[in-house]
Amino acid sequence: PRYVRGHHPAAMTLEVASLRKDGCLTTSDVAAMLGIGATTLLRLEGVAYRHVRRIGKRRIRAFTRADVQKLRRWLDVLSRRQARPRTTT
Repeated sequence: PRYVRGHHPAAMTLEVASLRKDGCLTTSDVAAMLGIGATTLLRLEGVAYRHVRRIGKRRIRAFTRADVQKLRRWLDVLSRRQARPRTTT
């Protein structure tokens, strides 16, 4: 048979591999680096960071290392604010 189920080029895998080859990171990569969930990262879009460029047919978010550093700083500031004891008057 010409077509064997499961033996076709995985387009999503190829697209992600191309994105990583260009030095970009996916949502899953960034979430793992920051120690947060992918859903949390996506919910922070527009709040903690500007909308990230999207690449390819599937419009995959393409983060740069600079984006990750900015996000890490933002999360550090947020965690320090939450760690402060509240004073009562």
